[in-house]
Amino acid sequence: ALYSAIGKANNVLERAPLVEDAAFQASRKEALMGEAYFLRAFHYFQLVTLWSGVPLITSTTASIASEDLNVRRSTSEQVYEQILEDLELAIDRLPDKYLNTSATKARATSGAANALAAKVNLQKPNPNFQVALDHIIALEASTANYELLDNYDHLFDGNNENNAESILEMQYVGGTEGSLRP
Repeated sequence: ALYSAIGKANNVLERAPLVEDAAFQASRKEALMGEAYFLRAFHYFQLVTLWSGVPLITSTTASIASEDLNVRRSTSEQVYEQILEDLELAIDRLPDKYLNTSATKARATSGAANALAAKVNLQKPNPNFQVALDHIIALEASTANYELLDNYDHLFDGNNENNAESILEMQYVGGTEGSLRP
């Protein structure tokens, strides 16, 4: 499932720049690519956290030849390097917040990318505390206005989804076990 998501992100990153439609605004194209970079980084972070070095696949697979499908395992350092590179590209393309949408916490923003970059820099084998702090400062300076809730218990009572303390949340449909909202 993680590599399927990575494959979809790779597909967007390769094909979005090729779209030449006046209805597809350049700013939306950049944000879409930023979301794809974020998601690829997020999924590779899940992989490297669970299995250390894993095969890095950063382009779509166009062949069924054995030598193209059997990708060698990369080192964990190479995977972390790719994650951080993708997050930097995401930060540059993503908005601080989305306007005119009800599910802003369900979409990657520059704040989410900065938060993940801080976490990655702290958890990689050779932590970089200063870079992590720089990403935290960027997150705090965001126009998205993240802030702590007045009551800590509200984080766990189920009545405060997508609150001001939340940076990114998965959106689930109630009553349909495991289904994501469209």
